[in-house]
Amino acid sequence: MLIDDYDYFLFDLDQTLLNFNKGSRKAIKESCALFNIPYSLKFYNRYEKINLKYWHMLEKGEVTQEELTFLRFKEFFEKEKMDTDPVKFNRTYMENLSCQHYPMPYMRITLKKLQEKGKKIYLVSNGVAFIQKRRLELSGLDKIFDDCFISGIIGYSKPDKEYFDYVFDKLKISKEKTLLVGDSLNADIKGAVNYGIDSCWITKDNSVNNTNIRPTYRINSLKGLWED
Repeated sequence: MLIDDYDYFLFDLDQTLLNFNKGSRKAIKESCALFNIPYSLKFYNRYEKINLKYWHMLEKGEVTQEELTFLRFKEFFEKEKMDTDPVKFNRTYMENLSCQHYPMPYMRITLKKLQEKGKKIYLVSNGVAFIQKRRLELSGLDKIFDDCFISGIIGYSKPDKEYFDYVFDKLKISKEKTLLVGDSLNADIKGAVNYGIDSCWITKDNSVNNTNIRPTYRINSLKGLWED
């Protein structure tokens, strides 16, 4: 089993352990109801396209996390030709999002197997501090991790070297015995590759990625960490 080969596991949170997409859709729907905005899946998909663009910009260092939370809704409402205050809507959305904590498949059993084997489990997440902290508390994950590193708290984001410097300076763990597990090629895997630690990319896309970012392992779900 893959989990036998490492002592330390760095887990991303969104779309790795918790289903961010499902939670985000619900948070947008709830926020729309409060602002009397008609909601549909097409409406959400148009927003999500813009949202992803800004998260990719964050990963490249082109915007800050604070700028991201405002600019995504500003651009979205402008394109939708809607007279909605992006600051107020974003505040409502983030409050609703902080309550969403749907688990990804095999999340509980995977963490249990790691604990049973005496492995150290850490969280490495790009995200707004209060949102991630509340979701960790509501899901019970805060009691499972040996330590948590949230970009909104430490001031650096994956894939930046400074983010990983902070994590490894704090933990004093061996790079050779560490595996990072995440769904984002540009944040998780790129960060791990550049920092010289092994990585496991969770993706359902079986095609070969057309970049020079190469994960150590590729699995379809968390089950791939312990399935023979």
